[in-house]
Order: sequence, then C-alpha cells, then structure tokens
Amino acid sequence: MLTKKGKYGLKALVDLARLGPGETAFINDIALRNNIPKKFLDTILLELRNAGVLRSKKGPGGGYSLSRPASEIRIGHVIRTLDGPLLLSAAPAARPMKPATTVPIRSVVRYGAR
Repeated sequence: MLTKKGKYGLKALVDLARLGPGETAFINDIALRNNIPKKFLDTILLELRNAGVLRSKKGPGGGYSLSRPASEIRIGHVIRTLDGPLLLSAAPAARPMKPATTVPIRSVVRYGAR
C-alpha cells in the first residue's frame, strides 16, 4: 500500500505529464486540481526535484515540469524517492506482474484517460 505522500506524488506527476512540451504548472494549480494540501505538495515536489524527476523555474512563466519525457520516468523510482524501499507483499499474485520500475508515468496517463 502506498502512503499519502506516494499517492500525492504520483497524482502530481500525472498532472504534469498532461502538460504540453515547455509548459509549466504552479504548485497552487496542481494542488487544487488534485485536491492535495499545498504545504504537503511543496515538500513532495521539492523531493522529486532534488531526485531529478522534476525541474522548476522561477519568475514569469515559472512553475514545475517533468525533467524528461513521462515515458522515461519510472513509477518505482518515484515511490522509492518519496517512501523509501518497496517491499513485496506476501500475498500471492493471480498473475505475474511487471516490477514497478518498468511502468512509465506515460502509461498511467494513458490508462487514466480512458
């Protein structure tokens, strides 16, 4: 199970992945669109920026954006950055699943758009 920090971080990344090339988003806008407390989101985005997942720009036209294409950002890396190491569940899976590190953010955006 993911922590709120992990869930909010993924929500914010999906939000940013929907932006066009060169576009940025302000923390307030991301927080409002995704119902995330702004102060908590500040901390989350700072951690993701320090991990190289996001970039930020100050001033006019500033805000946050993905540091690389969404297809190159791995969900497992994001979760480990925010929540620490992933632990495997003892419950048997009905079918084999891909490791979390192989699922790009872009796949989540496409899935959520259905």
